[in-house]
Amino acid sequence: MMKGVASALPRTQCGKSRFSAPLHRSFVGNLFPFSSPGFSKLAAEAELPAETPVNAMGREDYCVKHMFSLGFLSVWRELSSASRDAVMLSILAAGSWFMIAGSEAESRFRDWAFQYPAHAIDRIILGFILFSICSTIFALRRYADLRSANVARDTAEQHLLVKVFEDPLTGLLNRIKFQRLVEDKLAANIETQAQSAIFYLDLDGFKYVNDTFGHSVGDVILQKVTQRLHLAMREVNLDDAPVEDVVICRMGGDEFTIFLDHFESCALPRKIAQRILRAMAEPFELGSKSISISCSIGVAMSPEFGFDFTALLRAADAAMYHAKNDGKNCITFYSKAIDDDVLRISNLEQDLRKALAEDQFELYFQPVFDSRTLKISSAEALIRWNHPTSGLIMPDTFIPAAEKLNIINEIGEWVLIEAIKRIAKWSEEGIPIKISINVSPNQLRQMEFAALVKASLAYWKAKPELLELEVTESAFMEQMEMAADRFTRLSSIGVSLAMDDFGTGYSNLAKLTQLPFKRLKLDRTLLTGLVERTDERTLVHAIVALAAGLNLQSIVEGVETEEQLAILRVMGCDHVQGYLLSKPLKEAEFIRLLEQQAFEPMQASGQ
Repeated sequence: MMKGVASALPRTQCGKSRFSAPLHRSFVGNLFPFSSPGFSKLAAEAELPAETPVNAMGREDYCVKHMFSLGFLSVWRELSSASRDAVMLSILAAGSWFMIAGSEAESRFRDWAFQYPAHAIDRIILGFILFSICSTIFALRRYADLRSANVARDTAEQHLLVKVFEDPLTGLLNRIKFQRLVEDKLAANIETQAQSAIFYLDLDGFKYVNDTFGHSVGDVILQKVTQRLHLAMREVNLDDAPVEDVVICRMGGDEFTIFLDHFESCALPRKIAQRILRAMAEPFELGSKSISISCSIGVAMSPEFGFDFTALLRAADAAMYHAKNDGKNCITFYSKAIDDDVLRISNLEQDLRKALAEDQFELYFQPVFDSRTLKISSAEALIRWNHPTSGLIMPDTFIPAAEKLNIINEIGEWVLIEAIKRIAKWSEEGIPIKISINVSPNQLRQMEFAALVKASLAYWKAKPELLELEVTESAFMEQMEMAADRFTRLSSIGVSLAMDDFGTGYSNLAKLTQLPFKRLKLDRTLLTGLVERTDERTLVHAIVALAAGLNLQSIVEGVETEEQLAILRVMGCDHVQGYLLSKPLKEAEFIRLLEQQAFEPMQASGQ
């Protein structure tokens, strides 16, 4: 029978238990040598004088202990608090188990307890007490760690929620959070019938900024727009009452919404909208760039139009589109009459898209005549809409609507492709005639427009010199840098460029010389008093002479009388176009006219 833990423990040469108090302290000190610099300290803790000789084995034993202690300490410092607690608990549990297992406590506990009443029981109880204390400390540490983890998790969740409901670019509320806040405010206003308003803002010309300067510049503009919105709201006052109950949101892209709540006067929303318009009208300075945009604003009022968020937002959106249709950079307050306009515009948009899908558009060709010989020298392709119920619709009716509805690029692309197909077809039939088409400002702003022209010419195997693009003067004079880039790309492909409607816009002659135009097309309005008024004849004559001096061919459109034609021929105008000579014709009619007279193609230079 074993006689207990004490009898089982080996003894040192001095007769003391290896785990006696002094050596136990030495062991602990070696395990955790926070203050034991060397062998002398170890020897002191072991109750050995520093000068006491130690045999080789003893010195090696202490050196190994010291190295183990240093290694353990380095690992210990890398552990988390919870891991340290776990290690200590494991050590103490192992020690407790060692004491219990060594005494065969499970089968002989009572006998053993009577045999060693003052020694073994105390040590066992001490072991369990230490185990309990350590377990409690570990549990408390675990609780503290878990609580800290929960706090960190809750903080992270709150931060995430803020990000979920926040526009990352501007820091404004996003649509989800805006809707929740406004719905709560509107619900609270039902009982009090408090006045509120939703503003819907859309930036005018922002797409041009992205296309021309890049999306990084566009992002900076959006951030500056946000700053100006905040400033506008802070600066607006009515009867010395500051605007405080306001929520600003970025809906997406270049669209913003504002909710104004609890105001007394109906004049306040208009005052705010006007302040915003003035703020946006100021140019945005970005280094050497000065970028100008504007915005269109629609406003819907509550309780006039109810307390439903979705209905109010739709009303404000409809009012905003109405403002855009009115010329942009203006304010429109929603009314029931706007619904009719919105419905009409919506139907028109659907009809236009259906027309594209069902091939309801058709090209007509108006001949351009050499003024000296009156032979056909080229043709202008003009679009017509064969509406299934309304019949033939002229472009001056639907083209402005297409521009407002952002469908003009699709229609322009259709015209381009159809014209190129005719160039290729007619060239194969022995009719290499130049066809000119009108290019909208929206098309010109597209960076990929030149690539589209080049790819289309290559696909249909059409000669680039037989395609002429007409661009209105006002389409590029405000954006000369962009225009010069686009025109250079198009000119490098081999297509001809003509300035259309010259004399109605800026007439910047200095800029005219910097752009690769081949022809100058005088607007028909210049012919109004050509016969009767000397000053108008002088003006037209000067423009024709200017074109000749710049090595540009001149075209006058809208010729409708013999007197006009005679005067233009005397002035030396190169080409004429108008109902006097021919109206726009269907393709078959145009081909028959060509067959009736040998047309005189323009010179190979494209002029």
